[in-house]
Amino acid sequence: MLRSRGLNVLAHGKGISAGIVVLPSRFVRYMSETATAAPGERRLPKSQLRDKNIDTALSSEDLVKASRVFLENFKAERAHHFVTDSCLNLFRQVHLATIKHERPQNALSTKEMFNKYLEGGVAIGWMCSYVIMEDVLAGETQKGLESWVRFLETMGDTEKAAANVNRDAALSALVAYVANCCDEGIEVDPNVALKLVPLKRVPMDNQVLALSGIKSLPQERINQIVQGVRKVRLHGLDFNSVDFLKSIPTDAPKEIEDKYNEALAKSEETGIPFSPTTYSRFISCFAESTKIQTAFDIWNDMLSNNVIPTIECWNSLLKAGSLHRGERVTIVEQIWTEMEKNGVQPDAESYSTLIDLYFKSHNPDKALEIFDKVQSGDITGIPVSYKMFNVVVNGLLKLGEVESAETLLKQGQTNGLSMGVMTYNTFLRTYIDRKEYAKAQRLIDDMAKSGVEPDVSTYTNVIDATFKLARQYGTVSEDIIESLLTEMSRKGIKANTVAMTSIISGLIKSANDIEAARTVFNKLLQKRLSPNARTFSTIIDGELTIGNMDQALYYFNAMEQHNLRKLTSIYNQIINWFVRKDQLDRAYKIFTELLQDRNTGPNKFSYYFILKGCDSRNNAQMAQSVINELAKERPDFDLGEFLPTLVKNLSHSGVRVPTNLLEKCDNTVVNTAIKKQEKRRRRNWSRWQ
Repeated sequence: MLRSRGLNVLAHGKGISAGIVVLPSRFVRYMSETATAAPGERRLPKSQLRDKNIDTALSSEDLVKASRVFLENFKAERAHHFVTDSCLNLFRQVHLATIKHERPQNALSTKEMFNKYLEGGVAIGWMCSYVIMEDVLAGETQKGLESWVRFLETMGDTEKAAANVNRDAALSALVAYVANCCDEGIEVDPNVALKLVPLKRVPMDNQVLALSGIKSLPQERINQIVQGVRKVRLHGLDFNSVDFLKSIPTDAPKEIEDKYNEALAKSEETGIPFSPTTYSRFISCFAESTKIQTAFDIWNDMLSNNVIPTIECWNSLLKAGSLHRGERVTIVEQIWTEMEKNGVQPDAESYSTLIDLYFKSHNPDKALEIFDKVQSGDITGIPVSYKMFNVVVNGLLKLGEVESAETLLKQGQTNGLSMGVMTYNTFLRTYIDRKEYAKAQRLIDDMAKSGVEPDVSTYTNVIDATFKLARQYGTVSEDIIESLLTEMSRKGIKANTVAMTSIISGLIKSANDIEAARTVFNKLLQKRLSPNARTFSTIIDGELTIGNMDQALYYFNAMEQHNLRKLTSIYNQIINWFVRKDQLDRAYKIFTELLQDRNTGPNKFSYYFILKGCDSRNNAQMAQSVINELAKERPDFDLGEFLPTLVKNLSHSGVRVPTNLLEKCDNTVVNTAIKKQEKRRRRNWSRWQ
């Protein structure tokens, strides 16, 4: 049983429901043992000594010495023993030096290391990707394809070689094929491409542009590659298939837009229309990604193409209306009226959306009134669905009506209704915030008895609770976190980079616990998982939120060690923080680094943040330097909504702004005003009838 005086996790290894508490005496004994145990004298095993020597060489940026240590120790029959953080970091550092044209002559090349691993039967996808991209950057695309073939031969399984875990390798091979076609002056043949690289789902443009070093190529070359990959992708596109619809994300508006435009192009090419389900899915995905107006536009496109909307389509439209920031109640009520006019009978999904809307619009009485009518049968033909029940319980919890939610839960369970994992998580989060740990324990036990599988959010909540209670004893055992992650994997939730990043995000945003987030981040590294750009962005944002810039910069600079592009958005996070803290010189230093970064570049926000700082601090000299850089940007550079006005204001203050840039700012201001007017006009919901 969980007790509020001391929390541990997974006692006796029986899983998340086994009782996540250990008595304080055991907890204190653990602390005492770890504090008093003295490490014994022992020699390091050969592999650890090797890794230590590689790390020492890399810390002094001596790639030649690190390469020598690797070569002196490597044996093909023991290649699996060289898949360590140190050896893999050496590979990354060699690659980074290669694409920067800084690799010492006597240092190993990535291709030499890659081939040695292959000789030992070790085929690592991201290594293959780096090797191929180096050949593409060097204009030796045929050699890149040869590396892909060797990778395939070592894997011995073509489908596995192109699986998601090796996606970057397969995509790099596809890029090499396209680039080779361009070099040979022949057309890209999608059939040949997909035979060579059997990708079930060809990645989108943004994933092509994220490949290591590709942005250092001439723009014309990049465009050729992107267009060639796009041709292959469109060849096999079935936009009405379940597989395609499942692949549409709900949190990446640019990718959704790209998929929609490509689906439209394919539809026009083949004459095959979108199915109502396809329209419904796009409406829903755009709405969830906050592109509400685009969702409405797709609805209008569907009607203009004489597609009769199904109840599924109407429900997606209701969802879009319910997510509108300003007028959601009015919009949803108008949609509801139109449904009735068109003889469309709302179903349980429709009522669930309506109830959820009223809860989120701070009108719980209306939400409960509708729910009561459904329960009592006053609204005929509509059962209390699983989703509706969970919407109401969640709504009560988020309003702080915990006792009412508990009462409803008991009633629902009596009538055969159960909570979903989202509702369990909301209860769990509520109990942890209220420090009602005994209730949290009972909830976890009930979750296990009900057969509801925990998700990443569940584990995030338990990790948070573990840290909160363990701090009462002055320390947190990393073994606790390790046990949780092991249990998470056993439950089918892979403790991969995506899951670990979600946990870190939850600990920062929901639990406001940066210490726990750092521990999970370190666990990610210990598990030899590679953090991605989102992992770093998340933890950097958490450090900035609590004002810890030094730690944020530590993570920012560590991205290069993991061969990750420092995304413009992350640069912008740091620039904006320095500006808001009146540290303009440090903001300008980061901005200068962004200008010099060959893998990325400033966007409208980068310029806006730094120029805003210059304006508020009356630093005309720095502003002039930034304006000069802005003037060098390509003609189609997006100035956004606010930057043009700021540039014009700086011009009036005496900063010299080139005439062509001023004209572009004037045109952008006018176009923005027109777009706003059009947006207001389109908000009139009578247009979609």
